Amino acid sequence: MSSIFNVGNKQINDFVKQQIITTHYGLILEIAYGTGKLIKEIADYNNSTTIEGIDLSDTMFKTAVRNNKKYINNGKVILRKGDFDQTYFLDNCFDLVYTVNTVYFWSDPLKTLKKI
Repeated sequence: MSSIFNVGNKQINDFVKQQIITTHYGLILEIAYGTGKLIKEIADYNNSTTIEGIDLSDTMFKTAVRNNKKYINNGKVILRKGDFDQTYFLDNCFDLVYTVNTVYFWSDPLKTLKKI
């Protein structure tokens, strides 16, 4: 499935990456990072940004950790396993929050958008 996600989301991930790497952000959150490929690509380009991610899947968490080991070890990437809607974050702590192809998994899209 990891390969399918990476190929299927390549075009939109490239678009999101181009938007992010052209601006300085201190702290970014990706909701449902999947394989962590987009997080890694952003981390490769931007040395001053910290990227946090949250995903429900054990499998995706393990895959993303493996794909981002270098950046996790130096504190540039922080990955969580959990439900964004159920996880507490300080208000306005992120400079940018993004997600790709995930809205159809949200049980209450308006609630999730309000939280974002």
